[in-house]
Order: sequence, then C-alpha cells, then structure tokens
Amino acid sequence: MSETFLSVFWKSLSPMQKRMLTIGVFLVISMMVTLAGTLYPLSTEEANDIDKSFNQTMDALESMPPSSQATYIFGNNVFICLLAFIPIIGAFLEFYILFSTGVTIAAITYNAANPSLSFLLLFIFPFTWLEFIAYSIGISEGAWLFWRIIKHRGKRELLNACTFIAISVVLLLAAAFIEIAIIVALS
Repeated sequence: MSETFLSVFWKSLSPMQKRMLTIGVFLVISMMVTLAGTLYPLSTEEANDIDKSFNQTMDALESMPPSSQATYIFGNNVFICLLAFIPIIGAFLEFYILFSTGVTIAAITYNAANPSLSFLLLFIFPFTWLEFIAYSIGISEGAWLFWRIIKHRGKRELLNACTFIAISVVLLLAAAFIEIAIIVALS
C-alpha cells in the first residue's frame, strides 16, 4: 500500500514540529472563522443591539483603573482559552466564540468601515497575535488530548496539556497588559 504525500510528510516531522504545525493550522482556521463572522449579514437592529451591548461593556471597563482593566481582559481571555482545551467540544466552543467576535466587529463597524478590513487591521497589534496563538494552542492541545485518549495514552498527554495551558496563560497575561498599555497610550 502506497503512502500519501501527507502521510509521509507527517511521519517525517519531529513531535515538536507536529505540534507547531497543528497550532499553525488552527491559527489559520481561527482567523478564517473570525473573518467569516465579520461577513455575517446583520440587520440594522441586530447591529445596534450588539453595538449597544459592546459599548456598555467598554464603558464599564473604562471606569476601572488600568490594572483592573488588564485583570478583567486577562480573566475573560483565559476562560475562553481554557474552554478550547476540552477535547472536541472545546474546538466547537472556541470557533463559536471566534465567529461571534467577528460578528461583533461587524456590528461595531456597521456602516462606518469594512468589518473584514477592521478585523485584519487588529493584527498590527501584538496582543491580537498573542490571543489568537493562545486560542490556537488550546484548540490544538484539545485535539491532541482527544487523539491520545483514543490511543490510550491520555495520562501522558495531560502533562503536555498542563504545559500548554501554562504557555497560553503567560501569552494571555502579556496580551492583556500590552492591550491596556496601548489603550492608555492612545487615549
């Protein structure tokens, strides 16, 4: 039986290269899912409702001191990221959240700017990259954990999961403080 190119390629990779490739694939998928959310057709009423809810959250956030803002952003992002580590279900939850983020971007830029372009412009900020990488690590590790459980090697994979959770938390902590620093600098 001849092996496919992808099978041969996959087998030629080291375990770390396989992990990095998986994270990279989920990073691209995560960006595409969020971008798809920006294309979701919204009525004026839907856009206004989402925008109003977003602005209420932002007003509450702005009333906090910067350190509390960073803590809030960090806590919210860690919760979202931890969901991604749940095998199978986590990926669906994460993609739903990312799609909803795209829809929110579409709502807050409704009739003012191109929502897809607005989303892509967020990648000029390092915190956007850090958040998407952390979420992609979570989705990737959820997939690896599922695969290892099927192969009856789940206990061994739990150590990797803990390592990747720690890495994701550090990335999200840095992202939160960078985001607040940029907001403070721009205001």
